[in-house]
Amino acid sequence: MQIFISDDTHAICIYLTAIFFFLFFSPPSSSADTMGAIFPVKSKKFYEMYRLMKDELKDNGHILKFVDSDSGDAEVKQYLKDEGVTQIVCIGNKSALIGKESGLPGLFLFVVGPFKEGIMRKDGIPTANLTGIDVYFSPQLIYDILNKIFPQITFGIVYNPDQSEYYLGKLREFSTGRYSLVEKAIHDSSDVIPSFNKMKGKVNFIFSFLDLTVFNPNTLDFLYKFSIMNRISLIGINEVMTKNGALISFSFDYPALAKQAVRILIKMNSGVKPQDIQMEFPDKITYTLNLNTAKIFNITIPDDIIKGAEQTFEFAS
Repeated sequence: MQIFISDDTHAICIYLTAIFFFLFFSPPSSSADTMGAIFPVKSKKFYEMYRLMKDELKDNGHILKFVDSDSGDAEVKQYLKDEGVTQIVCIGNKSALIGKESGLPGLFLFVVGPFKEGIMRKDGIPTANLTGIDVYFSPQLIYDILNKIFPQITFGIVYNPDQSEYYLGKLREFSTGRYSLVEKAIHDSSDVIPSFNKMKGKVNFIFSFLDLTVFNPNTLDFLYKFSIMNRISLIGINEVMTKNGALISFSFDYPALAKQAVRILIKMNSGVKPQDIQMEFPDKITYTLNLNTAKIFNITIPDDIIKGAEQTFEFAS
């Protein structure tokens, strides 16, 4: 039996074949927006943040390329121009300043003192082309955890207002009822030790955060000893402080931070201006515990808090 194919049928077959090859074998569209990440490539943590954000953006149809902030301001700006970058994410202080000068809209991460750098107003509103996620953690997230351990807390807080006034304002909003603050504003690291010594008998916690005037290599040894000798619990900012004697330290949840950053970038990509997005606290945080310090201070930590810790330290006596 012979099968005859009409000219019309033949034409339809050719048309469908062409559609098939177009859909399955054509190169990917070049219409995806290209975003640029500026950061010092030598930083492993910053590179990990870039990788996490790159994967998140790829899932949302965007491309994220990186440029080393240490390669020089002019080189970075030329790279962004050559690659057709439309938005940026700046990781670290130096990167944020380069990003600010570029004029491109974007987001900053891990910037200490964005107000001092002229990137943000002291009310958390961007001054120019960059909004950001704060290096400080939400008082609400911190209190939600401490609430389960302590009935009453008086925080001793020494800070540099040029760096930390905005955050102190947020802490003050919660300083009622079970939580109160004893504050001392300073402008020089030489005032750290006298300021904490004056808090003896007035506080039961030292609250540390990324204020480099107060918490730096020249003051941390004193704070560890001060905490143990005076039975004043120290709240740290990373697992190293916990290992060295802080009762509890709070830190970033990096995968969650990447998702939060991408959410803001996509929001801007849809047309929202950075100036209309107030600086945010990280959505999620992690914490580590020093169980030896808890025993020394006779503090009972609930099992669910211990299980929820990213890491616990307990050394043989």
